[in-house]
Amino acid sequence: MHRLAPVPRGSVPSVARRPSTHRAGRLSRRRAFHAQVTWAVLAAIVLLLAATGWLLGGAAGALVALAAVGLGLLMGQAAPDWALRSMGARPLGSRDAPELVGMLADLSRRAGLASVPRLHVLPRRDLQAFAAGEGDRAAVALSAGLLETLTPREVAAVLAHEVSHLSARDTRLMRLAGGAAAAVRTLSLAALMLAFLAAPVPGLMLLALAPLAADLLWLRLSREREYAADAGAAELTGDPEGLARALGVLSRVQGEGWEAQARAPLLSRWLRTHPFTRERIRRLMELAPRGALRA
Repeated sequence: MHRLAPVPRGSVPSVARRPSTHRAGRLSRRRAFHAQVTWAVLAAIVLLLAATGWLLGGAAGALVALAAVGLGLLMGQAAPDWALRSMGARPLGSRDAPELVGMLADLSRRAGLASVPRLHVLPRRDLQAFAAGEGDRAAVALSAGLLETLTPREVAAVLAHEVSHLSARDTRLMRLAGGAAAAVRTLSLAALMLAFLAAPVPGLMLLALAPLAADLLWLRLSREREYAADAGAAELTGDPEGLARALGVLSRVQGEGWEAQARAPLLSRWLRTHPFTRERIRRLMELAPRGALRA
């Protein structure tokens, strides 16, 4: 069993603290900004879907396209069990890792979750963490490599990031956006096949570019939700430096590839699901006390 250094059961490590009034206000403004960008991007994806449906079938086509995505969202509540099993994930209970389970329970309570997500460990050497599902079917998974590499403080920050995703219902939000983007691709292909005979050139251009635009918007939304989860983690733990340190370790151990260089092409930035780690660290440290992370 991969063990963490001792952590008080049922609590976040003692470095967690309430942010100062000034930093709390900055954090609140940051989260409000992320929410505004999230809804703007989501609205753009929905409008693109409606426009594609309208080009294919007029007003009725637009309504059908929107209704299909909404119905799919209602019917397709995510169940992460199959995905976890396919990755070889093993459940962790209080007997296996009491400090880790207690940490997750404490963070879930702070975030206002109705139930504590199920905790799993992935038999992988790389540093990985993710949240899946929602409600009482939610789960958080951490890789064995991550548990061995990070300090308890850093693990708490990573857990807070994943709990923040669940608190904001990001799994459902990204499913909605992903379903809309997939519908745009399908409708655009169908409309292009029918439109070459009769559609005006502007309509053809929109249909040709709509799938790329939908995918870029989905990726933009994904990056925004990562920033929002970082801010949520800082709020839950009162320790933005802890997550910044964890991200620094992940970057050093696993790297980000050539596209993470300062002069990376703009397109490479647009094609990422996660923001560059250095930018995430910079934003987190803006929320930390002066002089943090220099030791």
